Amino acid sequence: MQKLLRDRSEAKRVMALAILQRRPDLASVEALSEAVTGSREAFEHLQGLLAAQAVLAARSLSVAEATALREQLQIELATGRLDGTDRARVAEQALDS
Repeated sequence: MQKLLRDRSEAKRVMALAILQRRPDLASVEALSEAVTGSREAFEHLQGLLAAQAVLAARSLSVAEATALREQLQIELATGRLDGTDRARVAEQALDS
């Protein structure tokens, strides 16, 4: 999974994020943090946020990892770059998970 998430191909990274949405048990907090904060395109960023939401809802991270991921989501919302987008709604829903 990590190899796909680090691939140069956006399609492969998006595919990996889609898999994490269905299999949150395969996620790592490092990979999700990168997807939430370092995505290159809006669609990939949305998929990263959806994966984070799925992982937090599944409670498949440790308490410390979930806290770190929530902090990353809060930082993303605070930057304002998500304002007025579906991505902001997904990030807020993930925080409520």
